[in-house]
Amino acid sequence: LENFWLVLVLLVPTIFTMGIQNTCITSRITKIVPVSSLGTVLGVSGSLSSVSRIVSPFIGGVIIEAYGMLGGMALVSFLSMAIVIILHIHPIEERSIQTKSASSETE
Repeated sequence: LENFWLVLVLLVPTIFTMGIQNTCITSRITKIVPVSSLGTVLGVSGSLSSVSRIVSPFIGGVIIEAYGMLGGMALVSFLSMAIVIILHIHPIEERSIQTKSASSETE
């Protein structure tokens, strides 16, 4: 029963960071990608997300076999938090919509 509560405690930050991570990735994609390619890139991103949901149970099983249930949950929690922190720290250049419209007005 003690391991059950430890797993639940580690599951909370995992779920929290995964929700933030998906939102951050979509937001970053919309800021980086040119408008003309945005639909394609978001589609590919969604497809990769679906593939990761298919492959991740296998990878999770391998991690749990290697490190145990608590070690696996801790590893995933910390990796997810690290990804969120990296996405937050490293600024990404946004596409300049105003510059494009300003240059088209001067022509």
